[in-house]
Amino acid sequence: MAYEGKPITFTETHRMVAMVVFNAMTLFVAVLYLGGGFLRATVLAGFALIATSIGFGRRWIFRAGLVAAALAIAVSFGFPAPNEWAGLFNESRSMAAAMMQGPSRSY
Repeated sequence: MAYEGKPITFTETHRMVAMVVFNAMTLFVAVLYLGGGFLRATVLAGFALIATSIGFGRRWIFRAGLVAAALAIAVSFGFPAPNEWAGLFNESRSMAAAMMQGPSRSY
């Protein structure tokens, strides 16, 4: 039996509400997965939900939700765990500093 009712149509307002709620849920799950804890994930998702609902920094908060989700997916596939990030950050910073100095000329 096929569905023969009216197609579901979203207005621009419904679409924006769906995007805001989905972004908040994505940010909550990503922070929770990355080890942020329930309270921290709730606070960040609540901030994202309220700020994007009133139009404050909507584009940046949507991007932050996307980045957090991408990072959680990368960690789930076996990239470095969050407890190893500090060491990787320090190594990359020292490597960047060495690259900025140029080649060493010890003859």
